[in-house]
Amino acid sequence: MHKSEHTNPLVTADWLHEHLDDERVVIIDVSPASTVQGKSAPFQNLVIPGAIVLDIKNELTDPSSPFPNTVPSRESFEHLCTSIGIQQDSIVVVYDNLGIYTSPRAWWLFKIMNHSNVKVLDGGLPNWVEQGYKTTSKAERTLDHKKENYRSKLREKAIVSYDQIVDNIESQDFIVVDARSKVRFDGEAPEPRKNLKSGCIPNSKNLSFTLVLDGYFMKPKEQLQEIFKPILSLNKPLVFSCGSGITACILLLAFHIIGGTTLSVFDGSWTEFATRQGLLVS
Repeated sequence: MHKSEHTNPLVTADWLHEHLDDERVVIIDVSPASTVQGKSAPFQNLVIPGAIVLDIKNELTDPSSPFPNTVPSRESFEHLCTSIGIQQDSIVVVYDNLGIYTSPRAWWLFKIMNHSNVKVLDGGLPNWVEQGYKTTSKAERTLDHKKENYRSKLREKAIVSYDQIVDNIESQDFIVVDARSKVRFDGEAPEPRKNLKSGCIPNSKNLSFTLVLDGYFMKPKEQLQEIFKPILSLNKPLVFSCGSGITACILLLAFHIIGGTTLSVFDGSWTEFATRQGLLVS
């Protein structure tokens, strides 16, 4: 690979099709069952040949957390990777059935677990199907414990806590970039979690994740640079947030495409902040 291919967190459908038989490539499907609006997501029973289907809301979270989509323990992540045959040198390619939606969250999880060679399929399953590439029916996952035990190292500083967010309201050491829609950020539209009020973390900035996408695809690097320019002009470290830690990772992925290096996400996002601040619908 050329150097640019190592640094670009995206791969194309053409690239993945050419590498389907590469033993180092592990394809992971993290498609959600429904959209944030509650509508059934497309291609429910189709997967890319050889893909391993993971439930991002159950298998890639901490089940003991009171908040959704919380980062799993290092031990839990290692056990899962070992069980599906991922190795230290695997090239992990993640995708979803909405184009780019849940896949950046899986990409971020692998990155903070110190697995550097992980990519997101640009355009996801919708583009794969549009290109006319083969799909198969969703199959039962077979566990393979014969592989070597997978080892990771959690980058704990990438997981920003509620207390750090609260402290930062006064210190403003970093900028919280909120990926939710402007109407939710401004408190003018309800949250999907009906018990929570909408609104925003004081002093945070809004950059809706939809602004960095063009249909199923991530926008070109040049456009992303323009989109991020007002926030980057503040010249402070960035921490990404959203409703529950999913779409924050879409912004984070876009930031990496333009050369950003931070992996910082407020994992509990607005759900934790609003809950712990008592911003509840009575």
